[in-house]
Amino acid sequence: MSLNLSVSLVIYRSDLKLLQQTLSSLNQAVVFAKQQKKIAGCFLTIVNNCTQDKGSQALNTVFCTYWDGEFKLYEPDQNLGYGMGHNLAINHCCKDFHLVINPDVTVDKRAVINAIDCIENNPQVGMLTPLSQKANGQKEYLCKSYPSVFVLFLRGFAPSKIKILLNRQLLAYELTELPEKISTEINITSGCFMFFKGEALKNINGFSDKFFLYFEDFDLSIRLKQHWKIAYVPDVKITHYGGRAAKKGVLHIKLFIYSAWQFFNSHGWKWV
Repeated sequence: MSLNLSVSLVIYRSDLKLLQQTLSSLNQAVVFAKQQKKIAGCFLTIVNNCTQDKGSQALNTVFCTYWDGEFKLYEPDQNLGYGMGHNLAINHCCKDFHLVINPDVTVDKRAVINAIDCIENNPQVGMLTPLSQKANGQKEYLCKSYPSVFVLFLRGFAPSKIKILLNRQLLAYELTELPEKISTEINITSGCFMFFKGEALKNINGFSDKFFLYFEDFDLSIRLKQHWKIAYVPDVKITHYGGRAAKKGVLHIKLFIYSAWQFFNSHGWKWV
């Protein structure tokens, strides 16, 4: 039976050089997976949430140059937000496997093959998260424990000296002691790269419309975990060039706080 992969990519004033790297590395991984007969095809759906960039020739050139397969570009009349942008793509095309990826992520050549192997060998796994490193080569911890208000504030906004003093709490939240082997007992994961069994993603109806930006990945993790397992797979490797809300200005801070409030209201408050 031929299996297929779909990919959704939501962009908003994305750095074109990073976007080129994302598409180029993903294209390489997809071509390799096809050569190894892991997938028959891959369809990419892009949602451009920046209305000012509608019809951008520069964007179209990037997609046509760095992506060899089929793709469709949606340019809605308003910014749908992160989760709803991906839902537009998911509702349009969700295959046997589906990858949600950020436009500031590059993937290893074997990322797609190793992700598919994990899901095929572990039927209860509905989503997996990769081994991620930052642009400077440091490890990034995508797997998380259930957050507290205190830890989120500390991680996002506290001065570095305070973070050093309270480093134990941060390390516990980021699961830094997680062994470098496959674990299928993950509860929450950050969403820059989320590889799904298509059935599982459709089963939970994708992302919640409660979240415009931030915490939609945590909410999805908790809802998916009710029916499926989430796996950490260190053989699936990525590099993530993204930043945090506190570094992105007042609007992003407000969105972060509002989404945190929505998350805790939905799943339970934890203060410390």
